[in-house]
Amino acid sequence: MSDYYTFQQLAQTLGIAEASITALQAKGLLQPTVKDGRSFFSSRQAHCLRAALGWARKRQNRFARGLREGGRTLVCAHERDEELG
Repeated sequence: MSDYYTFQQLAQTLGIAEASITALQAKGLLQPTVKDGRSFFSSRQAHCLRAALGWARKRQNRFARGLREGGRTLVCAHERDEELG
């Protein structure tokens, strides 16, 4: 793992679109380090983002698998309460 990643290297390493990196920056969730007038992402940032992506992918897969296998309809808590009340 490198010490620093450019915008493109980070996207390629994590296997995500460069637009995703831009969106995270726009939301203030991912800020680059500026060194010699150039923006870089640290290896720590890359590691944390990789872990977050892995968690999100697992969660999304479990959610999709539950819909397919269980044949259940999932509703939000307020929708459930409206149906019961």
